Amino acid sequence: MGAALNVFGDLLKTYAESNPRGEAVVYGGRRITWERLNERVNRLANSLRELGIGKGDKGALMFHNCPEFVESACALQKIGAVPSPLNYRFVSKEIAFQVDHSDAAVLLCEEAWLDEVKAAMPGMPKVRHYVVAGAAPEGMLRYEDLVERGSPREPGVEVGPDDVATLIYTGGTTGLPKGVVTTYRHYMEHLDGLLAGLLVNLPNIRIPNLVLPVRGGRLLGKMLGSGACGAIMRYPPVKRLLSERAPGAVTRFVKRRRGRLPITLKFLCVPPLFHMASFGGIMESLWVQTGLFTLVFTENPRFDAVEVLEIIAREKPSCMWMVPTMWQKLLAVENLGEYDLSSLMLLITGAGVCPAKLKAEILRNFRHALLLDAFGQTEMTPVATIRIDSDAEHLRDRSVGRSLPGLEVRVVDEEGKDVRTGEIGEIIYRSPWIMEGYYKEPEKTREVIRDGWFYSGDLGYRDENGEIKVVERKKEVISTGGEKIFPHEVEEILEEHPKVERACLVGLPDETYGQIPCAVIQLKGGESATPQEILEWCRGRMAGYKRPKVVDFVEQLPLNPVGKVLRAAVKEKVLEERREERLEERREERLEERREERGTGEQ
Repeated sequence: MGAALNVFGDLLKTYAESNPRGEAVVYGGRRITWERLNERVNRLANSLRELGIGKGDKGALMFHNCPEFVESACALQKIGAVPSPLNYRFVSKEIAFQVDHSDAAVLLCEEAWLDEVKAAMPGMPKVRHYVVAGAAPEGMLRYEDLVERGSPREPGVEVGPDDVATLIYTGGTTGLPKGVVTTYRHYMEHLDGLLAGLLVNLPNIRIPNLVLPVRGGRLLGKMLGSGACGAIMRYPPVKRLLSERAPGAVTRFVKRRRGRLPITLKFLCVPPLFHMASFGGIMESLWVQTGLFTLVFTENPRFDAVEVLEIIAREKPSCMWMVPTMWQKLLAVENLGEYDLSSLMLLITGAGVCPAKLKAEILRNFRHALLLDAFGQTEMTPVATIRIDSDAEHLRDRSVGRSLPGLEVRVVDEEGKDVRTGEIGEIIYRSPWIMEGYYKEPEKTREVIRDGWFYSGDLGYRDENGEIKVVERKKEVISTGGEKIFPHEVEEILEEHPKVERACLVGLPDETYGQIPCAVIQLKGGESATPQEILEWCRGRMAGYKRPKVVDFVEQLPLNPVGKVLRAAVKEKVLEERREERLEERREERLEERREERGTGEQ
């Protein structure tokens, strides 16, 4: 009788055997090899089994990007348990909601977040064990103790492609988060789509002078970026080969040779792993399934642009991914040009639409790199479309490219019928890597998955080149006097104002128009402005109905983990302020009425 199949666990074992001294994770001064990682994962996994954690159990994780996050997730998967990462910025109420909803039997976390975890404990009655990386208080287990006492042998738990791999909660800007159930097969199909998407796009771009991380890599990169090579790739038979046959062949080759390919790429993953874009897109797809990448992490849980630049100069990563707000902050570093950025050949942006203006600035500063814009959402595991750019002169604003091979995309009206090219509708998808569903919420699952199509809630259109352009989230459109306002369109104009750091447009109830647009503005440090100044800026730059009717200023707009403004929180705050203002006005009116009554009585 053969050993039990463990789809992802077996891959770690393969890498440990075929590339034992290769680096799997780099975190500051800690450099963890595949052999060492697999041993620590096995030890932790076996200790968790001894605690009664088994196949199908959920394990909540609360770590910033560090080796313990990777070890914990892999250890749970080796025993068939399901990792469910938490935002480490959560307060106790948010922790309790997600942990209890996920039915987590164990919670693994860092000592740094213990105060909020302990405050949340009364709301987490299903958690049987708390494991702490660092000093563990009484009643909790110390992470390193579990690693030290656990057996280094493979746990031998059967975990197949159709078993649940992860339970990741949506981090949207509206409503309570929902638990997205994803299987190993979803991640396997997702990787196939990603690799195919990269190959299919190659003939359509100008390849810059990449610095490949192999002997003679600079010369090889120069050859790939030559006009002759570009012409060959655009030659119809070659282009057809790259589009039709090469994706499958390359995917099969990578899978057959994983752990034994004579190349290792360092991948600097900056956004938090608890987000699907990092966990699903990078760790579960590219990292664990190929064995080609060393995961490199920052040490600071908060984004620090200088730290990122220092890591690039020191570690020489080939790939890096950040969200648009991170790219903005990195490009704003005064001495950016003093850092050696030449090792980077693939830059990734995602988890929000990246404006063409920002993309152009990225490409101007990273002259040897391709820029990949990945668009999707947690329910899509997470990538649905990609666009690759290398030339700042040929960018298309708000374009997220074409769908990955293996995924169908349509743009439909309210009745589910396809709209014409250039006409705005809801973007819907069908593919083998759409989520299984929302955990314990079948009705919400049925709302978004209909006849095999996932209704994304994103509004957009297909342009004349066949690319998808994203306009707005369906729930965030403002209806005013029969007209539709797409907040992002207005926000981008507001953020071009030299004093504005960030803007959020929300709709406020209005008896005449239904809703009126209200701009909530965060100014740059040290700046001051008046509402009239902002309104004058809008004049001539947008249609009258789109111009804000109300302007509020705040010190800081609330953001989610990937830098998107929490529009629902902003709107609720503005509405609350408006309610308080109305109450105050009514109090003043009543006081004035009483004064008038007293005055009449005296006469």
